[in-house]
Amino acid sequence: MSGQAPSIPMAEMCRAEALFRPFSLFNYMARAEDRLEGISFVQQAVAKGLRPKIDSVFEFADLMAAYRQLESNRSAGKIVVKA
Repeated sequence: MSGQAPSIPMAEMCRAEALFRPFSLFNYMARAEDRLEGISFVQQAVAKGLRPKIDSVFEFADLMAAYRQLESNRSAGKIVVKA
């Protein structure tokens, strides 16, 4: 939330065959003002056109196929399962 892009040593990560798996910190924000700042940040990004990249969409009946896609680590975006 500092406004600066994080520095990620991609070359070193590739050489080490590391995986980069982002996650949300919203579940860990204890202070209300931190949550509000995070929500505002996301809302502004969505208003500017931020959209999730969707790799594949599965029907609920194909849940196991969706899970296999997730396990393969070959998806280039979100895996969506329709309810």
